[in-house]
Amino acid sequence: MTLEEFKATLTALPPGKAAHVPYEIYEAFFPPGEPDQGAREAAYNFAKACGCIIDNRAKDREVLFVKPATAPSS
Repeated sequence: MTLEEFKATLTALPPGKAAHVPYEIYEAFFPPGEPDQGAREAAYNFAKACGCIIDNRAKDREVLFVKPATAPSS
């Protein structure tokens, strides 16, 4: 999967769902990977552009790109 394909996946992700990315794939998308601050900033900006937030699960060696559930209307 390319970064452009991943972007399309995240853009189409329904609210409240997440895409799990193993550290090995994350490293390919955002070199040099975890725990590099530059990689984290690039991933954060990428996620934000796709309407997602990041949940780094170091214990599981994966990064979740989460599309937040929409807030209820008042």
